[in-house]
Amino acid sequence: MRKIAILGLKGGIGKTTTCVNLGSCAGAARQRVLLIDTDTQANVSLAWASWT
Repeated sequence: MRKIAILGLKGGIGKTTTCVNLGSCAGAARQRVLLIDTDTQANVSLAWASWT
């Protein structure tokens, strides 16, 4: 099992976009994907819902 963490202290640098795109690519390659969003704005949840 591979774990990838994407972090940065500054906002607006593409962390959510990178996370969702990596998850989408891994899912397209038939890999199991679990995205965990610790941001209080829950942007990964919103972005992932718009991709599916």
